Amino acid sequence: MFSLNKVISENIDLFLQSAEQKEIHLTFNEGPDKNLFADENMMKTVIRNLISNSIKFTKKDGFVTVHTVCEGENCKISISDTGIGMNNKLLSGVMSLDSKSTREGTNREAGSGLGLILCKEMIEMNFGTLEIESEENVGTTFTISLPCKE
Repeated sequence: MFSLNKVISENIDLFLQSAEQKEIHLTFNEGPDKNLFADENMMKTVIRNLISNSIKFTKKDGFVTVHTVCEGENCKISISDTGIGMNNKLLSGVMSLDSKSTREGTNREAGSGLGLILCKEMIEMNFGTLEIESEENVGTTFTISLPCKE
């Protein structure tokens, strides 16, 4: 068990400088704090990777927002950006090892194409789910759903 808001706040703090350098607005819309029932180190890695991806694929003056909502025994963490987004073909391949889905970021940042696959695996190992919604030239939202306790 660990504090959801504390883990997210720590990760936001890690990326404030890189977001500033790209002139991206990084915010956390903090919901009521809940305790997540998951492996804390895995979830820190997942949240860090998703925030990093959002910054990587968002242009100057864009927005990256982390939002939490907890209802009943589940908490949802949404990481949304106003980045370059993905078309349907790319979106369908980002979770598959069979598909080469590496892209450069908006400042030519490199990517391996493995981060999202690993995130999905870690979330599922903790009895959660990962959903991705994306529209090319509009942005992407990653939504993690995990069990939580009062």
